[in-house]
Amino acid sequence: MATVQQDDRQREASGGDGGMVPLLKKMVDGVERLVSNHLALARLEIGQDASALGSRVVELTMFVPLIVIGLGLIMTAIAIFLAPYLGLGWSLLLVGGVTAIAGTIGLWIAKNKVSHRSVLDDSGDEIKKTAKVIGAAGKPAELQKAE
Repeated sequence: MATVQQDDRQREASGGDGGMVPLLKKMVDGVERLVSNHLALARLEIGQDASALGSRVVELTMFVPLIVIGLGLIMTAIAIFLAPYLGLGWSLLLVGGVTAIAGTIGLWIAKNKVSHRSVLDDSGDEIKKTAKVIGAAGKPAELQKAE
């Protein structure tokens, strides 16, 4: 009697029909499919992020020459206007300094806007979901209910 029960337990532990090998193959195929899907999502997302970032850079650089020429003319006019009061050298220095400070602040703001763009959001979310599901699958049912 004890031998029959031991044989039944061994058969159940080995997966019943065919043992652990088919189960391992099935699991490996599933993991392979999962990883390939994650990689495909990451590739697609990287392409979308790169094109969005590229179009923003093009939009920014398209107007730079106009801004530089216009700002140069405006700053020259302001310096000429201030020349009788401060002298030409001091007025040029003052206008140039204010322009350099404003340009630095503007560049810093633009850099922060570009650097806050999140990349691979969806891929990261999917990987976290997958890790959670895989982690939950390895826990006993009592622990899953407690969470």
